[in-house]
Amino acid sequence: MAGDMKRISRQEFQDLCFKVQMLSEKVDSMTCSSHVPAEKPSPPSRAPADYTGMIQAKDAAMYLGIPLSRLYYLAKYNQITYHRLKRKMLFDRDSLDSWKSTNKNQ
Repeated sequence: MAGDMKRISRQEFQDLCFKVQMLSEKVDSMTCSSHVPAEKPSPPSRAPADYTGMIQAKDAAMYLGIPLSRLYYLAKYNQITYHRLKRKMLFDRDSLDSWKSTNKNQ
C-alpha cells in the first residue's frame, strides 16, 4: 500500500490542508439546532449506610436465574434498582424479589 502513495508538492499539501479546514468549518456551521440529545439514564443511587441484604452483581444474577450480562443491561436502563459502592454494583434482595415477581415470564 505504501508503494501506491504519490508524493505531492508543498503547494498541493497546503491546498489540501486549506480545503480540509474549509470543509471542517462548513460542517461546524451546519450543526442542526433542532437536534435534541437523547435523555441519559439517571445515575444509580448511592449505597445506603446499612449493607445488610445487599448482594453483588454475580450473586444477584444467579439469584434471579439470568445471565450477568442481562442483569447489567437491566441496571443500565434502570429496569432494576441497584446501588454503587465505589466500583461494585450492589442489589437489594427485596428489590430483586419484587422484580422477580413482576417479571416471572421473562
